[in-house]
Amino acid sequence: MGRPNIARKFCLVFLSSLFILAGTIRQSPAAPPPLHITRITPSGTDVPAGRQIVFQFDKPVVPIGRMARKASARSNFLGPIVITPSLTCQWRWLNSSTLACQLDEKSALKPATRYTISVNPGIKSQDGTTLLKPVHHSFTTIRPKVQNVWFKTWSAPGMPIIRMTFNQPVFRDSVARHISFATHGKTKNPMGVTVVPDPDIKEKPLKSSATDSPTDSSGEARRFWLVSPQKELPPDSKVALEVEPGVISFEGPEKGVENRTLASFSTFPPFA
Repeated sequence: MGRPNIARKFCLVFLSSLFILAGTIRQSPAAPPPLHITRITPSGTDVPAGRQIVFQFDKPVVPIGRMARKASARSNFLGPIVITPSLTCQWRWLNSSTLACQLDEKSALKPATRYTISVNPGIKSQDGTTLLKPVHHSFTTIRPKVQNVWFKTWSAPGMPIIRMTFNQPVFRDSVARHISFATHGKTKNPMGVTVVPDPDIKEKPLKSSATDSPTDSSGEARRFWLVSPQKELPPDSKVALEVEPGVISFEGPEKGVENRTLASFSTFPPFA
């Protein structure tokens, strides 16, 4: 009789221990998952040179009552966010989990520029979690591109003068290096161009010092240029006006990537 009683008591003690352990487990919730960034905008290449960069987190970081918080005017948000080239951000919480770098008109993103962003651990969510490791992001603003070509006049039967319009000011020397006329016979014969300002366009030229710039990003930069062949094109020939990668913007270091025919035409036949 003694042994069954001892066994029953042991079972009761064991079961009681299990219940206590289960209650302890229920009272100790699992640690919350780490903070994540789900999206950073803008992203990609040739994005508009706007006035905002937005960071979207996967959980609330600030209480709703503190969303209007203004952080440092430097490029760093209390240290964890580093933007290169640096920007004069005015930091705002758009909602409890969305942070924005707001830029005024004078400090907007520059065209033809690659921006890199590092978000390091340090920003804490409302549940006390932070990023496990740095998040890296980059984007490139709109690069130089030909918007329009227009035949302004012909100074001779084989000498067209064409107005070129770019989406941002570009340097004369880079236009001369990367725009060409190509005649199409048995072989393709590219021909260099002469580049001059259009006197009919009232545009203030932008200038860069040759001492701190490459050769084809020195001198004048404009959005409108007149181009003509360096020598008269052969008569009665098919000709293409072409652009190749490398056109340089006054606004930033990222070069144009266009590689296409801008216009095709035929020169006049020989006069009888």
